[in-house]
Amino acid sequence: MGMFEVDPKGLRKLLAGRDYGFIINELAQNAFDEEGVTHVDIEVKPVEGKRQVQVLVSDDSPNGFRRLSDAWTLFAESYKKGNPLQRGRYDLGEKLVISLCKRAEIRTTTGAVRFENNKRSTLRGKRERGTLVSLWVPATVAQIAELEAAAKRLIPPPNIALRLNGQTLHAPSPISSFKAKLPTVNVDENSQLRRTARIAEVNVHQPNGSGAWLYEMGIPVVPIKATWTLDVQQKVPLNMDR
Repeated sequence: MGMFEVDPKGLRKLLAGRDYGFIINELAQNAFDEEGVTHVDIEVKPVEGKRQVQVLVSDDSPNGFRRLSDAWTLFAESYKKGNPLQRGRYDLGEKLVISLCKRAEIRTTTGAVRFENNKRSTLRGKRERGTLVSLWVPATVAQIAELEAAAKRLIPPPNIALRLNGQTLHAPSPISSFKAKLPTVNVDENSQLRRTARIAEVNVHQPNGSGAWLYEMGIPVVPIKATWTLDVQQKVPLNMDR
């Protein structure tokens, strides 16, 4: 028996009222970080007759989800946490997303799993390439709009084509860029996170309809009071609320 247990219902209540855009951000950052990805597809589909939405996020990574157990293991050692050029660090985000779902399925090259009724079950049918995350989430009309707006705010890397509901989302070109020594995080010899600083490129964008934002490698972090949107091309020191 492990040291801790997690109550999914309690976790779900802690997330009540949070903008549903974080669902898109968490799944997109996982897809952007995987090696060899060239396409990421997002679908947001209201479920007919239910106050529910289906969200699907797929990528074409040759290797897919490296460790399927990461989908249900809180705070597992993330292979990305020490790399300032990748976005993940806590191995937490997908668990928060799954806790909101009526049902969730992950199919990847290393296996397939379903989460439903606060239980986990193994599925048959591995993918030959990439990962497909399928979610069924209780949602209002406003929350469905939050999901779509979040997808449109993403700035995918130049080598990745991003689509929403079958339509290509064209990444905005920066109007300028500059380099600066900025805080970030890496790991020490004991794999513990440590704050550091390094020279990073910062892309400057026109603010979109929701105003100016601070981004971490194409993923929105927080709105800022500024003239321009700033996309920092390295890991930004963040707390677990992003």
